[in-house]
Amino acid sequence: MKIQFDCRHRIRAGTEETGDGGWEVCLDPPYNLKPGKCLVYSFGISYKWSFDDYMDQEKKCEVHAFDPSIGQDDFNRSANIHFHNLGLGGKNWTNAKKWKMYTLGSIVRLLGHKDRIIDFLKIDIEKSEWSSLEAMYLEGVLVQVKQLGIEFHDVPSNRKRVSIINRLYELGFRIYYTKQNFFQRRRSRLTRRTVYGCMESHFVNINFYKKSEKS
Repeated sequence: MKIQFDCRHRIRAGTEETGDGGWEVCLDPPYNLKPGKCLVYSFGISYKWSFDDYMDQEKKCEVHAFDPSIGQDDFNRSANIHFHNLGLGGKNWTNAKKWKMYTLGSIVRLLGHKDRIIDFLKIDIEKSEWSSLEAMYLEGVLVQVKQLGIEFHDVPSNRKRVSIINRLYELGFRIYYTKQNFFQRRRSRLTRRTVYGCMESHFVNINFYKKSEKS
């Protein structure tokens, strides 16, 4: 995945680049986070709170964290971080593991954020990103997302998944940073080279940039 947007002011929110759990955030206007007014959705915690804590402590954002896999009931980690025992998926249902799964549009409505901008949407949900993105396209909910950080698992090996990523471009999302996940690497049996199973990609929605130029 190639860089498609030049972000001049980028920070690492959470664990450093060689660690697991941190994410890049673009702070170029109009993507800069306004303390006390920014809204963050964080899907996939797995007990790694460095990103969420950074967005709370350093940027004073309202953070909603989600992960049904850690066996934790809803709770408030801090005054700004709200944990929900829910998962992100391609439909609203309860799976075989008894996890409650909802589409992004359903969660936005559930939390009363239908008319709010999501400043940063982080998605690290172990392959469920593919069906979740398809649902987002149908719901039209990505129009209210300024930045998107997503970990793609099994980086596109078929046309359907390539088309899912291409749709992001069509909707105005441009990659400003991408890296392979160092913790998801193995040696190829065929070539004996190191291969990576995950790609972390960070996008800005240029529709917000266009709006800022007009105002």
